[in-house]
Amino acid sequence: MRGPAIGGVGWMISTEASCFRVRLRSRYGRLAFRALPLVVLCTCSRLTAADPWTLSGLLGDGNHVTRVGAEAQIPSSYAGLLGNNWSWSLSWAGDVSYWRAEGHVDSKRALWEGGFTPIITLRHLNGTPYYLEGGIGVHLLSHVRIDERDLSTAFQFGEMLGGGINFGDRRQYGVGVRVQHISNGGIKEPNNGITFGEIRFSYLWE
Repeated sequence: MRGPAIGGVGWMISTEASCFRVRLRSRYGRLAFRALPLVVLCTCSRLTAADPWTLSGLLGDGNHVTRVGAEAQIPSSYAGLLGNNWSWSLSWAGDVSYWRAEGHVDSKRALWEGGFTPIITLRHLNGTPYYLEGGIGVHLLSHVRIDERDLSTAFQFGEMLGGGINFGDRRQYGVGVRVQHISNGGIKEPNNGITFGEIRFSYLWE
């Protein structure tokens, strides 16, 4: 008689633990969603009226998920020259975006994301004003599932590589492309990350 009783207790403990994990995951998802407006505010907290900054629109697609967002980027004090033809600079970027899946209607089809990414940019100084950029940052998700893809955690890491060109009389306009991968870095399984190909439109405010 003790065997079935112990088995029943074990089943009850396992069930309660599963319910607790679901509630905890949902709680972190709601906290991440509420924290999204703070991402851009923290990025711009050191901005003054005299500082140049860049506002960008982002449109991406990957793994049957569409991403639409906005990014605010401000310069840091770290910058320099690389020979006669190139310059480098470090900037701080905060973004907020909306993800929508193309999949099944009965699953989680959309979520919100907020991120913070330090970005290193290499600019060509002579001739065509093109640039290369890359960064590694952190992201928060309002939900941990989108369509059938389980991202496991609200906290995610992001790696980005891109490039583009500036134009205009002050080179204030820009258009570029990016590849961005977002995943939890193996914090928890399954680690079903997502990779976006993106188009970026930007404007430099001075």
